[in-house]
Amino acid sequence: MAGPSLRHRGALSSSSFDFDLSDGRFAEDLLIALFSNERGRVEVKRDLRVSDTGNVAIEYRSRKKKSGIATTTAVWWALVLDGPHYGHQIIVFIKTERLKQLARQLYTEGSKARGGDDGTSEMVLIPVHLLVTWVPTVVTPDLL
Repeated sequence: MAGPSLRHRGALSSSSFDFDLSDGRFAEDLLIALFSNERGRVEVKRDLRVSDTGNVAIEYRSRKKKSGIATTTAVWWALVLDGPHYGHQIIVFIKTERLKQLARQLYTEGSKARGGDDGTSEMVLIPVHLLVTWVPTVVTPDLL
């Protein structure tokens, strides 16, 4: 597969560290596929208030029309965490379908807010920790 190599050299080559090469290559291939758009479009969102709120805001409606997560064609979302606690040093990649399932659940639980220009956007608030700890009711084995 063409593209930049994401293999980590040096620290992983230590004889005391037993690195499973096939797992590493799978992860590398996944990232290369994402960055080259071979596995579908990636939508990138930057949340500047996550440091203050502990939540990422996922827009689903703006000016009374579906938008954001409700209209995306992206297969993956990349959420750039910003603000004083994160300083855009953490990016969470999540499959769009998984993010939608999580957003739906939190929406029904009332985790919503208004924001954007003059409060015209409606958003689901997702606690950062749930992006990696939440387990959907139906787990799909599809990794790509």
